[in-house]
Amino acid sequence: MKLKRQLMAASLFMLALPWAGCQYVREAESALRAGQLQSLEATGQAINSLLAQQEWGLVTKASTDGAEPLFAPERPWIAILDGYLDEWQSMPARRLENGEFAADLRMFTRGDKLYLHVSVEDSERSYFDPMRGIANNGDHIVLRSGNGIDYRLAASAPGQLIARYQSGNRTLYEREIAGYWLETQQGYHLEAVVPLALLKGKLGLYAVNASAIASDNAYLSHYNFSDQQPPRLITTRVDLERTLALFQQPSLKLSVIDSQGWHRASVGELASYQYGPARTTTSHGALKALYRAILETPPAPPSNSSQLFGQEKTAPILAAINGQTAAGWYRQPHSSERSLVSAAIPIKKQVVSAQNGSGELKSDDVQYGVLLLEQSSESYLSLTDRAFSKLFLSSTIALLIGAAGLFGYVSWLSWRIRRLNRSTQSAVDHQGNFSSTFKPSRTSDEIGDLSRGFGELLNRVQQYTNYLQTLSRKLSHELRTPLAVVHSSLDNLSMSNGDKQEREMYQKRAKEGANRLSSLLTAMSEASRLEESIKHGDQEIEAIDLNLMFREVIAAYKDVYTQHNLMLSECEQPLVANIAPELLVQLTDKLVDNAASFAPEGSDIKIRLSRNSNKVELRIENTGPRLPEAMQHQLFDNMVSVREKEKSDGGSHLGLGLHIVKLIADFHGAAVTANNLEDGSGVAFTLVIPIDDNKHA
Repeated sequence: MKLKRQLMAASLFMLALPWAGCQYVREAESALRAGQLQSLEATGQAINSLLAQQEWGLVTKASTDGAEPLFAPERPWIAILDGYLDEWQSMPARRLENGEFAADLRMFTRGDKLYLHVSVEDSERSYFDPMRGIANNGDHIVLRSGNGIDYRLAASAPGQLIARYQSGNRTLYEREIAGYWLETQQGYHLEAVVPLALLKGKLGLYAVNASAIASDNAYLSHYNFSDQQPPRLITTRVDLERTLALFQQPSLKLSVIDSQGWHRASVGELASYQYGPARTTTSHGALKALYRAILETPPAPPSNSSQLFGQEKTAPILAAINGQTAAGWYRQPHSSERSLVSAAIPIKKQVVSAQNGSGELKSDDVQYGVLLLEQSSESYLSLTDRAFSKLFLSSTIALLIGAAGLFGYVSWLSWRIRRLNRSTQSAVDHQGNFSSTFKPSRTSDEIGDLSRGFGELLNRVQQYTNYLQTLSRKLSHELRTPLAVVHSSLDNLSMSNGDKQEREMYQKRAKEGANRLSSLLTAMSEASRLEESIKHGDQEIEAIDLNLMFREVIAAYKDVYTQHNLMLSECEQPLVANIAPELLVQLTDKLVDNAASFAPEGSDIKIRLSRNSNKVELRIENTGPRLPEAMQHQLFDNMVSVREKEKSDGGSHLGLGLHIVKLIADFHGAAVTANNLEDGSGVAFTLVIPIDDNKHA
């Protein structure tokens, strides 16, 4: 894979930016939700403080006779008494079934009136006969009030119905009850309005299905009929709703529930809420769907264990009835997108009572209801929705800018690398000739360092190649002279007239030429043999006193290099180091020989030993030509020579001596350098050897 594609693939890590943004939005949404829950609970506590100041009649008892209470919520409209279901469609129905027929009951209150609608399924309908008594007379609905009076709602024909009740032996009409009877294909509809004062807080309702009279006795079918007291009629309290309305807020629904789970008051709606005036600031549908997908999915609303309309027995409500505050976050009923936060708070009232046997007073918290607060999450979701939209837009722009910048940078980087590759390839042609077209980069980055490294490498290869190209000429020159000496000596020896002294002279010259050839061959193989010896660890390390060793070595050098003055400056401190003596002497041989070959005859060669902390420094100085600036760092490379011409002393100089010095220095962990003297009069070679006094014997 090319570098551009690799870097573009690596740029995919930039996708961590929108991921981190989504995590931030998710955490922000969670924090806002927690804040909304805290605010909801604080509002609930404030409402509780107000509700606890008076009695609201919220303590009720569960039914023990199986007669379930009927619930009629307060509604703000008046129904037109025409028997039709148009106004009642939004009201849930309570289903009444009894085998032969069924009925749907809907009820609500408005002020002091109870409105009810009964849809009866009856295949055989019979109407009230005015010529007979009210008992067992046609199909009709019976309303039993709390004082035991049965109000029979019947009609002689479709239209206005009449409410009658029995008082002793008399049949009386109840003028305050009005209604309408509407015949349908399935049966009939009965719609009526009843004053709540007549019912006395209870309502027993049953339908009488009378077939055609076959004898003196009519066949009757009853629903919800009992000779016992009728069930309670649960209604919402308008005064309690007015109190709750003081705390009404947008998208906030407040409900008060009694001790049996019946709704007694409710204000507000869980409508969607838009923060601020900006319907135009909402995000696009696709973006909103993406935002909602990122957020946590709210759990389903708690299930209601009661099947009765108006009664709620969910887990939070039951917990609050038992005195524990329950808060949660749920999906709104009948909506898969919206969510709500809910808090069920116990309504407690402090009751003061006296202790038995003492005059001390004590106060107890008496629980008598539940305050349920529900608020749509759209209020804060609209905030995070807009924040997510801005974040998504800014992240997208940042990604595009980053991708464009990265693509441009990668293209520029690839162009520089390709240019470096072309320059490197064009520096050497197919014949191995070097050109001067390679120009190292001046930039300070890694590619610039690589370019300069290539330039230095090419220069060294060029110098090494030039040396190899001139090596044959050097070898030819070096070998031709001793061979000519050998040949001429042998020719003269064969033509000699037998003079012993003359023959010995020719033999000596031939031997000298052969020895010179041998030294040339030895110099060529010396470096490789030394490197192999070091690699296989053939050298023994000993603790040697360098002052003593160099004193003896320099004394021997004075006999060899008689044309120069060798001067040794010893160190006053002990210089005991763990070294390979033979190798270090060989290194000194090369350095002294190199100094003698360049120093003028009669000049001084200074050898100085010194110690600096845990290092020993050997410095050899000689007067003579300076080192070329371009070659100072390449002197110790293999087969590199800076000699312009060879001396006539018969020595061989193939550029291997200083390379051997470098091999020996590396073996000892030492550093060797070559520098021109500060006054420009010559050259100094410095060897720095580390020593460890703890290892000395």
